Amino acid sequence: MDYVLPANDGTRDGWYLLLTPEEDRIRCSWHRLSYVAEQAQQKMVAADLKAGYADALLSGLWPSLDVLPEIERSRRGLPVEMADLVF
Repeated sequence: MDYVLPANDGTRDGWYLLLTPEEDRIRCSWHRLSYVAEQAQQKMVAADLKAGYADALLSGLWPSLDVLPEIERSRRGLPVEMADLVF
C-alpha cells in the first residue's frame, strides 16, 4: 500500500470501510489500517512529491486544511471515533 494519508487524528493509521450484509440490511463498519509509514514516506520523498504530505504520513496530521469546513479544521489531531451504521 502506498501513499495513504492518515485520518488527520495524530496517528499514522488509515481507515477502511467494511460492508457486511445482515438479512435485509447492511452494516457499515470502519476499521483502522496500520501500515509501515516510514516506508511509504520514503517512497513519497523519492518520488519528489510534496514534503508536507510525506511528513503527514509520520505525524498523522495533514499539512493543509484550507479547503475543509471549520468544524473539520477544529478536529485536527483529535481521536477519530466511528460508530457502525446499519441501513
